[in-house]
Amino acid sequence: MDKIEDKKKIKYTKNLKVPPYNLQNDGKYYNDTLKFNAHQGHGFAAEQANNLVDQYKGDKAVVLNENVKNGPDRIVNGVQIQTKYCKNAQTAVQNCFKDGKFKYSGQQIEVPPEQYDEVVRLFEKRGIKNAIIRKGHVSYKVAKNIAKFGTIEGLTYDVVTGINIGINAFGISALFSFAFTKWNGGSTEECVKNALQTSSQIFGMNVVSHVFSQQFARSSLNGFAHQSTLNVLQKVLTKDQFATFANSFRDEGAKKIYGAAAQQNVAKMVKGQAVFAAGILVLQTGWDVISVTRGKISGKQLAKNFFSNLGSAGGGLACAVYGTCIAGPVGGLIGGIVGGIISQFAVKKVLDQITPDDLDEMAEILNNQIIKLQKEEYLLTEQEFNEVLNKIKSQINKDFLQNMFESSDRQQYAKKKLKDYFQQALKNRPKVKVNEEINNYFKNEG
Repeated sequence: MDKIEDKKKIKYTKNLKVPPYNLQNDGKYYNDTLKFNAHQGHGFAAEQANNLVDQYKGDKAVVLNENVKNGPDRIVNGVQIQTKYCKNAQTAVQNCFKDGKFKYSGQQIEVPPEQYDEVVRLFEKRGIKNAIIRKGHVSYKVAKNIAKFGTIEGLTYDVVTGINIGINAFGISALFSFAFTKWNGGSTEECVKNALQTSSQIFGMNVVSHVFSQQFARSSLNGFAHQSTLNVLQKVLTKDQFATFANSFRDEGAKKIYGAAAQQNVAKMVKGQAVFAAGILVLQTGWDVISVTRGKISGKQLAKNFFSNLGSAGGGLACAVYGTCIAGPVGGLIGGIVGGIISQFAVKKVLDQITPDDLDEMAEILNNQIIKLQKEEYLLTEQEFNEVLNKIKSQINKDFLQNMFESSDRQQYAKKKLKDYFQQALKNRPKVKVNEEINNYFKNEG
């Protein structure tokens, strides 16, 4: 047996790790968080936080994000709500009146829970009986801290909203990872395992990167590169595409925006997604750096992974933007995923021509050792050899190959691991009793 057929070779089944781009959520959250930096940013934070709690309770809740004079801030189950988060109950009540007249007819007044009783008393004192006071879910102090950079409350809020995005990414990533593994010749068991592993990793990356981008939006660096982002977009998008993009993410019934307003909105959203993508890239690279220091991958593999991930991030973001301009949020999601896959594949294809992956090299060492053991030491029958190969294939995974890579003598490591399978094949052979067989032969002949 001069060689092992390709179909019998040990192969490392590669997995797909392209984070799906969801501009509808990521970019929108970034734009909403930018409002936290305004003078009354804690009011916007209160709207978003109370709305999030209502949604988790199962209510149909939406923040309107419209600056309509005396209009509602949000709607929950069809009820219009005016959120008033002020430093004390007296100020909250005062802001509900102008020239002695109540400004928010038909709306519930939402106030911090610790101010609720006092607000009710002050409304009754004014003789207003038809106003409905609503107790908010978060306190005034919590709302203030949610709007700030680096606070526990703000980080907690970002983690919760990040989980919302991460769950969406989990399902999409699992589907594509399953398919990608199948296309690469993986078994159903490998497909399921890789799908769960990859989607879990991407879920975590999405949550952490979301927190990173939202904290960035609150920081003094949030204005960084805004004009540069706008300049680039103006060169590649038409005015109509800006408008289509911007209005794709506005709530139903909201006033549409055009011209400079649409361009500014899109620039903020795209920059937010770029920050989000950068966060994922940092996480991916950071994990690879740790792997290099632990000897699990080489510096060469680190460089390959970085450029492959960078290509995926850039291609995914560009296609997400164009996809949104063509077909709205759905087009953006599909464009982001497909663009990321194609870009990652193209970049990796080029890099593979330069140098193979670490794990592919380990798989090649295994194949060479299998051939050597079969030809020079064991000479198994074809049936025995096929059984050995099947057993080896079922045990070879990423962890096995990484442990092999870490070994100081990879050839010897592979040989030692493989010999056990060959020796077991010899032990499983039927025992031949030579003397008994010969005696039986001559008796039969006689």
